[in-house]
Order: sequence, then structure tokens, then C-alpha cells
Amino acid sequence: MHWNRLFLLILLAPTLIFATFDQEDCRKVMLKTEDEWARHYDYIQQFIDLKPHEQEEGVSLLRQAIACCEKAIALCDKVLDKIAKKPKSERKDPWWVHAKKMREARKIQFTEEIAALQTAIHNTLQQWRMAKAQQFYDECERKTLRANARASQLPAPSQHNIDLVLSMVEDVIRLYEEAIASAKNALAALLSCPAPDEQSKNNLTQGIENLQSTISTHQELTTQLRAQFKEE
Repeated sequence: MHWNRLFLLILLAPTLIFATFDQEDCRKVMLKTEDEWARHYDYIQQFIDLKPHEQEEGVSLLRQAIACCEKAIALCDKVLDKIAKKPKSERKDPWWVHAKKMREARKIQFTEEIAALQTAIHNTLQQWRMAKAQQFYDECERKTLRANARASQLPAPSQHNIDLVLSMVEDVIRLYEEAIASAKNALAALLSCPAPDEQSKNNLTQGIENLQSTISTHQELTTQLRAQFKEE
């Protein structure tokens, strides 16, 4: 008798497993899926409500919306997996056939939404980081022009004005160093873009090298002037 009961349980086991996921269970999972979908819209609306200058930091909201879609896809997979494990006769039931089609269609919708959100994140980061790079570059240009103008004002050095000349050269060096700092910030902002512009990167890199070379020239001038006039 004991073995007969065990044999019967073995035969019934698959049926018992399949029965653990009925239509009510399926509806509950579907509701969770729609909850994730609704939550994803909430995150998108929060992003839309941000002020323009807040959107770069606000992309985290779009990433949370993507996470909701990924959870929804996992829930769809759960339903599809449960349906696939049901007996063939039960899988042909119109209710389950419809449930399967609906989950497959929703998976496609969620996947397309993730792609759209990823594009939105890419475009947002590209737009704001390029704008930031341009801002730093413009700052670099202004400081370089100031340094150039200051350098053009250097008087011919003599024993009588050497302290003034040295002070002016040091001021020129400081301005060039500030220009380099702005250029490096521009380069960092550019490189943080999802799709950095290669030509802009090369131009900034070359510009930084040129500024460093100009600083070295003025530092050498300072050394020469000190050596020349301090000996006299």
C-alpha cells in the first residue's frame, strides 16, 4: 500500500505542479506587470517636469523607468514559462492562448520602450555635456585672449623696470594656466559624452599642448631675465 501511494504521488506530481499556477495567479502577475508599467510612466513624468539645467542629473529617473520595464519583462517571462510547462491540452485553452499572446506582445512593447529610453538618455547626456564642453572652451578662449593681450603689453626689460616686467610675465603665465584648466575641463566634459566628437577632442588636446608650450616659453623668459638683471 505504501508503494502504491508513492507511485500515485509520482504520477500526479506534474499535474500538481501545473495546477499551482491558475488563471487567478496569472492575473496577479499581470497586474504586477501593469504596476511596473505605470511606475515607469511616473519616472518619465518626473523627468519631463525637470528644469532644463536639471535634466543631465535627472537621467537617473529614465534609468529607473528602464528598470521598471525590465521587471515587467521578467514578469512576462514568468507567465510565459508557466504556460509553457502546462499540459498541451491546457495550453490550447482559449484563455491561456490569449494570455500567451498578450504577454508576448507586452514584451515587445517593453523592449521597444527600453530602446526609446536609452536613446533619450544618450541624447540628453550628449546635449548637456557638449554644451558644458563648449562653455569651458569659450572660457579657455577668453582667458587665452587676455593672456595674449597682456603678453603684447610687456615693455622692453631694463634694470629700472625688471620687477614690473617679471610681475607682468608671471601674470601672463597665470592667465595661460587658467586657460589650460578651462581647456582640460572642456576635454573632460567632451570625453564624458556618450559619443565624443573625435575632431573636437584632437583640437582640445592640441590646444592644451600649445598652451603648455607657451607657458614654458614664458617661464624660460622669466629665468633668463632674473639671471640677466640680477647679476647687473
